[in-house]
Amino acid sequence: MAANPDLDRVTARLVAELALEDLAAINGRRKGKAREDVPPTDEDVAMAEQLLIYEAMLQAMDDFRFAESLDDALEADARVLAAEQAAMDDRRFAEALANGHDLPHRSRAQELAEQGCVEVEPGTDARSTGATNPATPSTSNLGGKTDRVIIECIVCMDDIATQQRVQGPCGHFYCRGCTRQLVTAALQDESLWPLRCDNRPLPIPAIRALLDSATQRTFDAKSAELGTPATRRLYCPNATCSHFLGATDPDGPRADVRCPRCSALACSCCKESAHPGAACGENQAAEAVRALARASGWQTCPECKNIVELSQGCFHMTCRCRAQFCYLCAARWKNCRCRQWDEDRLLDTAQLRVENELGAGARQAAPNIFRERVAQRVERLRYNHDCNADGHRWRVRSGGGTCESCSHYLDRYLLFCKDCAMAACVRCARNRL
Repeated sequence: MAANPDLDRVTARLVAELALEDLAAINGRRKGKAREDVPPTDEDVAMAEQLLIYEAMLQAMDDFRFAESLDDALEADARVLAAEQAAMDDRRFAEALANGHDLPHRSRAQELAEQGCVEVEPGTDARSTGATNPATPSTSNLGGKTDRVIIECIVCMDDIATQQRVQGPCGHFYCRGCTRQLVTAALQDESLWPLRCDNRPLPIPAIRALLDSATQRTFDAKSAELGTPATRRLYCPNATCSHFLGATDPDGPRADVRCPRCSALACSCCKESAHPGAACGENQAAEAVRALARASGWQTCPECKNIVELSQGCFHMTCRCRAQFCYLCAARWKNCRCRQWDEDRLLDTAQLRVENELGAGARQAAPNIFRERVAQRVERLRYNHDCNADGHRWRVRSGGGTCESCSHYLDRYLLFCKDCAMAACVRCARNRL
């Protein structure tokens, strides 16, 4: 099989390595079956040629990666030299100011430093110290100015200043803009609540400090609502209002609660419109929805009673209220003996995960290898469908794709789990899964 020039480098390397493994296995099985004085067969010649081709491919990619590392090193050295030059120019400027001499013209290095393009201590590379493990904020007394520590936002990857960020217990940072976007999304999507990164809660006081007063009020109200167990939440029965009225007491007496927005009355027992003097009855609209769900094969979350539909993946369901249950019987997850997969969905998911791992062109470029990997992935997924127990190990995969969690298409990059081969957007990988 000749090298396909349309494959990306990661896919091409994987295909070459897998092909070399196959060639080594075939040669191992064929050893000792031919006499040394017999000339090589056409098959021997073809296999030797294929071996040379794939070894040359790997060598070329290694050479290219080495050239890239040299280029990165030169770029890093240039930033360090620029930082050192800016520090020297600042020193001359401060000395002239202290001695009463004419101030020198601002150098290009100083202008870049003021714009945030060069913001490191002399002799230190900002990217190496701030992106993943920010150092203690460094200060400079030149001209009475305090330098900022520059770190990188986990979502947009832009540089952010110390006073404009939120840091999670996982060590990741969020800039002001991405923090506000996360809050806005969480206010509309309960699956993002509580706000978290890598399944660890983000600091609420730090988040509130980056919000305007109106968003703070909305955020606080939503916190009270979503902090109430789903089965105890009481909402205004007026369909055009649906304002959250507070928590109900399942053991308390029935009461009529007035909505502060539209003045409608809600029954705290059945959570429908108040009905003084009459017993609570079954809501006909709710019963119609439940009947449709049963007929369509949908399931009801045992925690919040919301109806869910399985579109892809296994029967392990995680509701937006964070409850985990079996889609077949609604029992809490791992408390039943139902099978985990529908065979058609299992095969579809295995093929998707292998494409995530090898690249979209692997199915056509290396069909035998692709089929073998799919079979292996099927057996792995059958009993270990995700990485929820130990957590995903994400890495960036360039190129467009569809997030398996939210089904949104992103044209720049996705995060790819090295263990289960799931592909997800940053929002789902960091804040939802």
